[in-house]
Amino acid sequence: MSAPGRRRAWPGPGRRWGRGKRGPLPPPIPMYVYCSILQTIMSVSFYSPSAARCVRLCLWAFGLLVLGGNLLAGPVVAQTTGAPAATVGMTNTLSFTQDTVRVEVGETVRWKNTSVIVHTVTADPERATVDGSMRLPDGATPFHSGDLEPEATFEYTFETPGRYRYFCVPHEAAMRGVVIVGPVEEDG
Repeated sequence: MSAPGRRRAWPGPGRRWGRGKRGPLPPPIPMYVYCSILQTIMSVSFYSPSAARCVRLCLWAFGLLVLGGNLLAGPVVAQTTGAPAATVGMTNTLSFTQDTVRVEVGETVRWKNTSVIVHTVTADPERATVDGSMRLPDGATPFHSGDLEPEATFEYTFETPGRYRYFCVPHEAAMRGVVIVGPVEEDG
């Protein structure tokens, strides 16, 4: 684990950056690097037959390295740049900018801390201290954003239909919201 306040250059395959965001794939090696290596190897091969054999061996090893690296990297996954189905802000007046948001199953909601105060987005019974501040549909997974500093965002994709009641941990008594996923009867 890296020291507090420091980020690694790349989180690794299948791992996530801090608050639920997927890390990028490692940057590909630029083609000019391959060309520079090949040019250097080819210029050496003109000096002697043994150097030419060495060049062939190096090219063969280099080809295996490139091929093996591409096979180990796995398929390239397209990163979606689409906008979330809804965006909810967090204010200095201890409220979410939208009390209720409707989305379909599989859609994502983004919360953005537009205030100067640290907030959270939490639907986790273990973190709730006030009765009625949170509720999850049967089978839904609890979520918690962690502390969201000013201008930070948190995204959550809703896979289970139903009514989600969430809250901000430091301001639980006042700061609550609802996400309705799919067709749900209005029951309060």
